[in-house]
Amino acid sequence: MSKQRCKHCGTAISFTDETEAFCCSGCEQVYRLIRSEGLDLFYELQIGVGRPVGELDIEAGQFEWVKPYQSEIEAAGGDCSMYLKISGMSCFGCIWLIEHLFKRIPGGKRIQVNLEEHRIYFNWKPGEFEVRAFLELLGEFGYHASPFRSSMPAFWSPLTWRLLLCAAFAMNAGLLALPNYLVTSGFVYSGLFSLLSLLFALLSLLVGGSYFIVPSVRSMRAGIVHYDLLCALGLVFMPIAIWQAGSIRDLWKWSFIIFVLLGGRWLHIRLHPGEVDGLSDSAFTRKLYVWMQVYVFGVLALVLFVCTCLSFIWAEASIHLAVSAFLAGAWYPIMRSADRQLPNWFLLVGVLLCFSGVLFSLFELLGPVSAVGWMLFSGVCWQRLGALVGGEAKP
Repeated sequence: MSKQRCKHCGTAISFTDETEAFCCSGCEQVYRLIRSEGLDLFYELQIGVGRPVGELDIEAGQFEWVKPYQSEIEAAGGDCSMYLKISGMSCFGCIWLIEHLFKRIPGGKRIQVNLEEHRIYFNWKPGEFEVRAFLELLGEFGYHASPFRSSMPAFWSPLTWRLLLCAAFAMNAGLLALPNYLVTSGFVYSGLFSLLSLLFALLSLLVGGSYFIVPSVRSMRAGIVHYDLLCALGLVFMPIAIWQAGSIRDLWKWSFIIFVLLGGRWLHIRLHPGEVDGLSDSAFTRKLYVWMQVYVFGVLALVLFVCTCLSFIWAEASIHLAVSAFLAGAWYPIMRSADRQLPNWFLLVGVLLCFSGVLFSLFELLGPVSAVGWMLFSGVCWQRLGALVGGEAKP
């Protein structure tokens, strides 16, 4: 028995027949369809391990709601557009594929695919576009679309719910840690409050930290660098830094940093909602990934070298500095400009801006909390300038 990865989604599989290379019949069907349709670039843009397609079974009546919904929108006049939830997406390759499938249906004008929120927005020319044909085509490639419930508007995305839950966890962890700061000695319930603060920190890690850690782990298993790898490392090493410093009462900072990271991601997405779509310029996208790999490995090497040297003379600060450097040097703000034709000099400015946060952290000018603030502020500034330098996202 040998091990191999599924040709479509990258999931690790074990098999005895050398001709097999798929984890399920759905992945095999979609793989052959992509190859036959000349959409092989999907696999070049694929990042990390995706989700197995499973059984492709389009139920009868699954799209009965589409025609009356489209007719209602067109009868109202004005811009004919629709928001839909979509499942099955896992990477930027999925965005590229969905955009190209949309272009195959006559009458479509523009589509925006949001990977983080698992939704699509598109508009069309009245009477010329068949929404059902588009959704059925998506289903053939393993993507399942459905309308938003009336009680769940597009604003309340999965990321928004994670953010709200982590806000509650961080607030409770901070309140539980407050007596340990106010009462210097003799506080009877100090151990209990610290334990409860740790519980809320673990809940924050499960709900919010997994947003950064799980994709990074999947990509590492596939031998690919993920743009959230530095953030994931910072979150994982954060409790070690707190324990190394011998200040258990600071566990609430773990929850707070996860909340701020999610808040920054939420803010970056809403600055330019359509900015993660439009990967038609595949050469530029691949260039970003090359730059990202060089940058991430460079930061890891520098942090490892500095922390190894410091461990001999100032062991208590080595992990603390590494956490700050990882959080300050996150690559995500640059990756959000994947749809813009930015010049190389401006990309270099973004890299230097991120790397300066790493250097500030290693020189102890930024702590973990201020490192996250630096990453968010510099990312917002760079994105806004990118809109001016590279123009608006291409339709």
